Amino acid sequence: MKKDLLLFTTLFPYDAVTESVFVMSEIEELCSCFRRVIIIPEISKGELKDLSSFTNVTVDTSRLYQPTIGIR
Repeated sequence: MKKDLLLFTTLFPYDAVTESVFVMSEIEELCSCFRRVIIIPEISKGELKDLSSFTNVTVDTSRLYQPTIGIR
């Protein structure tokens, strides 16, 4: 029975050249090894990459860093 993978990232699947190069080259293999691949980015900056071609990949944005602006 395949398990789920929680993949914690800094920016991916948002525009992050370094992570994108690594993760995009591995994501197909991860999808074949795991039932679900759940990507959990820390920061959302830039455009969200289209991952719709990977049917078992989801992006969980519930843990995004939300800086508080204007509070001292």
